[in-house]
Amino acid sequence: MKGRKVRNRIKFAAVAGVATLALSAQSAWAAAATGTLTVTASVTSVCTVSDATLAFGDYNPTVAKDATATVNVQCTKDTAYTLYSATVSAERIMTSANASSSLNYELYTDTGRTTIFSTGGTSVGGITGSGTGLAQSNTIYGRIAANQAAAVATDYTHSANLTISY
Repeated sequence: MKGRKVRNRIKFAAVAGVATLALSAQSAWAAAATGTLTVTASVTSVCTVSDATLAFGDYNPTVAKDATATVNVQCTKDTAYTLYSATVSAERIMTSANASSSLNYELYTDTGRTTIFSTGGTSVGGITGSGTGLAQSNTIYGRIAANQAAAVATDYTHSANLTISY
């Protein structure tokens, strides 16, 4: 019986302690007030353009050679953009490693290679679109013209700069 009394006293003491804590916690807060936290953000228009390679492969100087490159553009949703080449047609020349030989090439926006890829920020000859928030593929068409008989058998390279205006 003595063990039962001790257990009951311990239970009572525990319940009394919890009640005391609850009452003292309530008395520590005399009042409450509410307010509002306003959360804001601004989404800005932004676009990026990927690097790409237009690889013509082997070229026979007596025949025109076509190739394509895929350039990815990623813009904020609903942001209008124009992709163009900052390298003008007169400068679209690949050169050999020692720059002693060159090959002219041209860039286009269509499969028929009739619309030259623009060198300005206008929509004429540029690739236009509207951002989706995701990367969008854009094809650039290239052609090395035939009859570049002065070309020597070697590798040629050139970097054409791409710009996106939005």
